[in-house]
Amino acid sequence: MIPDSLKLHAFVLAVWNEAVPLQKQVDDLGRIGDSEEIDEYQFYVMRVGYSLAQIVTWMEQLDHAVYYLSDFSYKKDAKDEGVNRAKHLLYSVENYLIRLQSVYDRALQLTNNVFHLGIEDSNVGHSAVISNLKVSRTDVAGQLRAVKKEVERRAQERHAIVHRESHRDEDLRRLEMFYMFSEDTWNAKPGGSTFEGLCHMRSQLLKTVVAEKKKDFAELNQSVFGKIEVLFAGLHSQYNKERGRLRLYVYGKDA
Repeated sequence: MIPDSLKLHAFVLAVWNEAVPLQKQVDDLGRIGDSEEIDEYQFYVMRVGYSLAQIVTWMEQLDHAVYYLSDFSYKKDAKDEGVNRAKHLLYSVENYLIRLQSVYDRALQLTNNVFHLGIEDSNVGHSAVISNLKVSRTDVAGQLRAVKKEVERRAQERHAIVHRESHRDEDLRRLEMFYMFSEDTWNAKPGGSTFEGLCHMRSQLLKTVVAEKKKDFAELNQSVFGKIEVLFAGLHSQYNKERGRLRLYVYGKDA
């Protein structure tokens, strides 16, 4: 679970308390009211609010991904589509590992917007953000590196999935093989155990693998969430500074 200390972080509440009401006032043309265009200060607040919502949503999806590992539907529709328990588990594991790496991308986008760096979204990356003078001279640079370090514990697995092959896990591979057999194809094999024996063996292996993956991913999530919570504290300080600067520039006063 995402801890309340993260969901109700002072930074999250401060941004959303201003960004959400403001966003509700903006029409499709980017105006407030009939003709007044949003100013730089309002744009800044909404931009930070949007990127903050993105990373919070992404963390929720990582949290939900642990639940999905065991949330399999045994309905006839799934069977008709060729979806079995092993395929569902493999898909869920790979989906988690890919999403895990992307949470750092959301952290970089949020940092870009909080510091008001103006880096084009498609160009936002680790080097571009970390090496920026406004970021590098603050604690946020180290806090970002800490998030990256946690995420990269499983980076090689993600790279293999995206660029080369399915997730290489011996237990998952065994499950895939065991679930390839139907009663007819298994019984057609010469000798060996009964199909009932196969079903029992693979169900026990499945329970073990699911329990191990859920524990592993839940613990990893908590480590990542903890680093992001520290990052939020650093970004909150910078948000207050940039927010005050823009208010003074746009309205001639700070508040």
